[in-house]
Amino acid sequence: GLFAIHGKAGCGKSILMKFLGDNDSVSNILRRWAGMNTKLVVVKMFFWRSADKLQKSMAGFYRTILFHIIRQCPEFVEILLPYDSDNFRLNVSAFTKVEFRLSELHNAFQRISLVHAGSATTHSFCYSIDGLDEYEGDNVDQKFLAEQIASWCKPLQSDRVKVIVSSRPNTVFRKVFGEDAGDVTMNLHEVTKDDIVAFVQS
Repeated sequence: GLFAIHGKAGCGKSILMKFLGDNDSVSNILRRWAGMNTKLVVVKMFFWRSADKLQKSMAGFYRTILFHIIRQCPEFVEILLPYDSDNFRLNVSAFTKVEFRLSELHNAFQRISLVHAGSATTHSFCYSIDGLDEYEGDNVDQKFLAEQIASWCKPLQSDRVKVIVSSRPNTVFRKVFGEDAGDVTMNLHEVTKDDIVAFVQS
């Protein structure tokens, strides 16, 4: 359910994530996995250290994930944002204009597991999350975020959820996303090392 790409800075993590996100073969494989009887929901999130704090914050992460789910599946608004579901179901773009408190976004994010569990026979979810290490939080915050993402793929949650995540090989991510947890992992800098050496030498 979870594929973790670890890699040192500059080894090609974001390039690989964008390639996989736009690749027709990957899309076809996901559609076959989802099958004819479930709707495929694909959510892409790219953390980015920029001047815009929202693009590297917890609030920005929550908003992006929730927006992409609601945009594709407005029927889940009542579960994720029950206090204002009528407004967002009628006009999904209104979601981008609301100034949510972080606690509201956090509570909605926690409810994603309810969406997964309640729609196991109708929906299949694939999350592509790049640059977890770009998130401006301390180790405790990063560990919490990683554990939330990893929990989506546990058998007790749903077998209709796949996650591909990339980050630098920080200790906190290696502990949460790793072979010990039953995840598939790859050290990308070991795969691209010879290419980088050849490029520098040339």
